[in-house]
Amino acid sequence: METFPMVRKAHLRLFWVLLLSLAPGFSKAQLVFTAPADFGGLTGVGLFQTQNGTVSQIPTGFPDHLFPAVSRSGRFIVFSSPDGVQAPLQVPPSSDIYIFDRLIRQTRRVVDHNTIIQSPSEVDSFTPVSAVMSPNEEVIAYGVMLTRREGTANPRSTRELNIARVSDGLILANPTFGRGPVSDGLQAEFVGISWDPGGTSFVTPSYTTIQTQTGQLAQLPAIVRFALDRNRNWVRAEVLSAPRSFDGSFPIGAEAHMYPAISPSGTGLAYFNVAWPDVLGSSQPVITSVIIANANGSNARVLTSFNQGFYPAGLAWSPDGTQLIVSIAEQSNIGTGFLPSADPASAVVRTISTANGQLGTFPGLDAGFWPSWSSQLLQSGPLQNARLTLGSSSNGDFRLRASGLVGNAPYFLQSSPTLQPGSFGQPVQFTGSQLEAGIPVSFNSPNRFFRLVDPNAL
Repeated sequence: METFPMVRKAHLRLFWVLLLSLAPGFSKAQLVFTAPADFGGLTGVGLFQTQNGTVSQIPTGFPDHLFPAVSRSGRFIVFSSPDGVQAPLQVPPSSDIYIFDRLIRQTRRVVDHNTIIQSPSEVDSFTPVSAVMSPNEEVIAYGVMLTRREGTANPRSTRELNIARVSDGLILANPTFGRGPVSDGLQAEFVGISWDPGGTSFVTPSYTTIQTQTGQLAQLPAIVRFALDRNRNWVRAEVLSAPRSFDGSFPIGAEAHMYPAISPSGTGLAYFNVAWPDVLGSSQPVITSVIIANANGSNARVLTSFNQGFYPAGLAWSPDGTQLIVSIAEQSNIGTGFLPSADPASAVVRTISTANGQLGTFPGLDAGFWPSWSSQLLQSGPLQNARLTLGSSSNGDFRLRASGLVGNAPYFLQSSPTLQPGSFGQPVQFTGSQLEAGIPVSFNSPNRFFRLVDPNAL
């Protein structure tokens, strides 16, 4: 760390410039995940990150973080969290979608879902089941379950797929509009969304008509690509996987596909295959496998399988594409049958080699679910040769300039009137070229300190 005294100005104000030079970028060993956590004596779903074998909790201000997903840049984390229970009906609340900015450590609500009271005994609630930001960070694709309850009993639900604007939550498209109610007994539709690197399409599970073993027609969750058409409308473009129904003998078996993830290069696709030996009676636990394929769904093959009774709880690619990060847990069981859900208390995180399917552990991490790892890492330009100078222009204004920077690389600048801990304001992003050309600076205190920072150090 170095300080540079500047010349005295006409107003006898003295400026100092502070340069903080740290290793650039979020660590490539950084993974975001959820796990049970204590919030003031209440158990919630905490949001965590692991870096270089060390796990730390991310302070979003919320006790629950459902289906978190890191943006492609690594800066933002999208998650959903429920509202408070509404008295006197005491029905399950709706959940909203939030974005946590890792750089400035602030959370804001993007999509606001409100429980609708249709009558004294009839209530509609909205629960997101996934939400992922597009690569350009302008829109969010999310699946939402709409549930109608008469009092606290007789729930009826269907699911919708929406595209919402990040800036204000405005729904720009609803690719599933008009299809009518869909029965989702396997609780798999829209569980997991993954964008292609270009941002013109994404994949997610959606019910598809298939032919059963005996030639009948059935609906099962397959991996489906939704894409922009020539008119810039979001449409269901193609089915990428082939679930199966085995109705030739009793009990009837079936397969569901969920948690799809496109590789960082855009050339590969991975997802879970969940095989139900008794899809109608749920008398037997599932058999779960990880499938890897080309991005168009071709050449699908089993990468690895798990013991019967384990249920998926998330899947992501490593940034270099050499590993999958998965969470697997014991399947929930209520005594009379097995549920289409994972027991989060038993969830563990494991790595899978995309070359040979070998299982491994992630450094410093064992228990957890819904892992997310951005395919592009937020990082600042190199700081080791950076130098800041402050000067005045002919009209008396002050300009801050830098040297030793990479022109098109991002840099993060903070300022403060003191050197007290916590006094530096929110970082502002500039390119190296902007800083080298100089940026105008105003001040309202006798001293001003500036620093270029590695965002990972904030």
